Amino acid sequence: MAEDKGKGKVMVTGLYGLCHFPEIGGLGEGEPYEGAPLWTLNDWPGCLSARFYKPARIYNVHDNLQKTIANLGVDFEKHIGQPYDAMIENGVEIVLSEPCDRFPDATIYPFEEVKQALGVGNWFFSSSIVYQLGHALYEGYSTIGLRGVSMANDDEYFWQAIGVLYAIRLAEKMGKYIDFPLRTWLEERFTEDDYKYLVEGTDGAPPEVKNALYRFEKPYHTLNRYEQEEAAIKALAYRKKIHI
Repeated sequence: MAEDKGKGKVMVTGLYGLCHFPEIGGLGEGEPYEGAPLWTLNDWPGCLSARFYKPARIYNVHDNLQKTIANLGVDFEKHIGQPYDAMIENGVEIVLSEPCDRFPDATIYPFEEVKQALGVGNWFFSSSIVYQLGHALYEGYSTIGLRGVSMANDDEYFWQAIGVLYAIRLAEKMGKYIDFPLRTWLEERFTEDDYKYLVEGTDGAPPEVKNALYRFEKPYHTLNRYEQEEAAIKALAYRKKIHI
């Protein structure tokens, strides 16, 4: 188990719910997370919310970061290079999965330490969100707000949602609390068998689980976008097939 360092609250955010609606519920004056550190990820500087909130950390947990950004068809410097420089100058911590010459002072995510402390395998690390949640649990935060996350689209995000729900349940076992208003919605999307095979592996799973469960034996930060998309497309196609 992670050491309890007695920390209080932290707010973890995704992006998509924030791009067009800037408010992050709970961070306002007199609200439960007022003054709590804000953690976000990837393209944060381009979000509307970035005009109103200063994060403590930005996570970008993708190996070969410069190549990963180039594969998106965008200019690295305009997309994150220069925006991250401005964030760093403003005291924001950048968290990466591996060293990057472009950001020599970035913090490297303590992957092995988090994995060991939480007692999870590589399968747990299925999205940037669970990296943040796992890090917060590892660092001893007792209450973790989770906002700007729905994972509802028919792409890899939809299938990554089971990892987020697993993290929420894991936090409860550790005596912590992940405050996520959409939890009930997530609970309705997955069965107990899904959880079982998420942890144990899908080799012995029935076809309806094996073909539709988004699960990798290696962590998200080592995957390329094509591996992620291929798995999501396969799962989505199978879901549509069995519901026709």
